[in-house]
Amino acid sequence: MISSLFYKLFVEIADTGNISRAAEKLAYSQSGLSHTINRAEEELGFKLFRRTKNGVVLTEESKVLLPLARQIVSSINMMDETISSIQKLNKGHIKIGTYASVSMHFLPELLKSFTRNYPGITIEIIEGSKAELQRLLVGNLINIAFTSLTPGDSFEQIPLFDDPIVAVFPKDMQLDLDDQGRFAVQNLAQYDFIMPIMDHVIDVDIEPVIDQNNLEFSSYMSSLDYVSIMYMIRSGLGVSLLPELMTFHFMDYLTIQHITPQSYRTIGMEINSSKDASLAISEFIQYVKSYTIDSFIPNHEQYGFVLKCEPEREKKRAGYKLQNSSKPSIQ
Repeated sequence: MISSLFYKLFVEIADTGNISRAAEKLAYSQSGLSHTINRAEEELGFKLFRRTKNGVVLTEESKVLLPLARQIVSSINMMDETISSIQKLNKGHIKIGTYASVSMHFLPELLKSFTRNYPGITIEIIEGSKAELQRLLVGNLINIAFTSLTPGDSFEQIPLFDDPIVAVFPKDMQLDLDDQGRFAVQNLAQYDFIMPIMDHVIDVDIEPVIDQNNLEFSSYMSSLDYVSIMYMIRSGLGVSLLPELMTFHFMDYLTIQHITPQSYRTIGMEINSSKDASLAISEFIQYVKSYTIDSFIPNHEQYGFVLKCEPEREKKRAGYKLQNSSKPSIQ
């Protein structure tokens, strides 16, 4: 029976026209190569090559076989690459840095699906602010940061979706809304405001809304933690501006209102370089994109998230389509 090795040897000799060069390129002894070809010719019943003063040329019979042999070699190479990829993906470790809002409301279902498909890849998660995550990236202490993307960051950025900034009030508070049911952000100045503070400054996702709308508060408190802020609001201590993703589990206890003018933070991934990423990390990045497109956005249509991935191109590159799960209940 003709082996897969024969097809590689046959194509290489046909391309080089020289048995010695073909043997050298394939790291195969010339005697071993000649033996393989002679045995194949005996099995086929005709000669494959004819010797000339410049090397060897194909016989008329082997010219017919060459296109088919090339297809077989291409399939063998593809099989080898696929097996190698599977073997490499059976083991791996990915260190993820993330916002708390992403780790609570985006990552759980994603990681559940990913680890089911790649049980040999372990995941380590570190939560932090944007500045903390970027310091970890610079020090190569994490591989990927799930964070809000801002122009000018010195990392490779992969946008996923826009997360609306919303106004958050105590439950059942009477509000003056426009015709589209939105709250004018300038009107926040009349309330006691709870300022989100990260790294001793106004939170990087909230500060642009305050600056762009020239908001000034006569009375405000501050807190380092989004969850603490929502408990303070629930107790009637004030109001705030927060990313909608963070408010999921508080929607039964607070009034969450979209604002005008609209404002968003773009949630995405930052990495040092996709070119230098391991196979496991590269596969994870594509998996995240497909999850965002096929599951997260469709299952959260009731919110104001805006897809930032490129659907058709990214789906094809990922090579699979995730099944939509049922919409989560908000508790």
